[in-house]
Amino acid sequence: MKINIFPFLIIIPTLFFLSGCVTPEPISLLKGTEEQQRFWHQGQEFLTQSKGGITVELTYDREVGDYYVFDMGVYNESETELNVDPEKYFYRPVMMQKDSMKIVKAENPEEHLLEIDKKLSRLQAEEINQSISSALLTTAEITMSVAAEVSDMSQDKKNEMYRAHQEDRFYRSYQAAEIEYDQLDTQQQREYWKTQTLRKTTLLPDNYITGKTFFRKTLKADEVILYLPLNDEIFSFKYNQKLVEVE
Repeated sequence: MKINIFPFLIIIPTLFFLSGCVTPEPISLLKGTEEQQRFWHQGQEFLTQSKGGITVELTYDREVGDYYVFDMGVYNESETELNVDPEKYFYRPVMMQKDSMKIVKAENPEEHLLEIDKKLSRLQAEEINQSISSALLTTAEITMSVAAEVSDMSQDKKNEMYRAHQEDRFYRSYQAAEIEYDQLDTQQQREYWKTQTLRKTTLLPDNYITGKTFFRKTLKADEVILYLPLNDEIFSFKYNQKLVEVE
């Protein structure tokens, strides 16, 4: 039976062409609008606002994957406690000549920590299951090797069996190392979200807190206006967004 290879000759070059068509995503730069109070430190722009005995310093740090990352400092110079809760923070993306888009809420560190803990629990179960499976297979391999030595199996067959056992042991070792690496990477993520992000805090008078706040990006926006509710005050910060194409 003849096989028509012409369709394959068309498909294969097409696949190679498509594999090279992914272009780099533009880099998002956010810069505070001119009317806002600001200062610069080591190349970073800090926007500041003070009212009601509360001072907020905000700087756009960088983009990481799908997120804008801001460094935020909150200073409580009032005489009452201040509730700092990133879950309530959001921004409004604005497109010129068009209606405003839906608001984007800040990422909640507590939710991220919960998801990370779930992943660590799954990895721990996977590690235990892999260890049990490896122990059982090792026992089976030993039993088969002993049986082979006392049987009339040819040396070639024995060598083939030993090679298969060696390959299996190598693969199991690779699996164990992969799980261990994944655990380490996930634990590092947890430590970051636990210690580096701005988390829900009751801030006493004459105290301050700093940390990173994450928002999902909106690349279509011309402006990004952040709203940060703090007790009875709402602090707003406006940024112009510029997209830098990557060639």
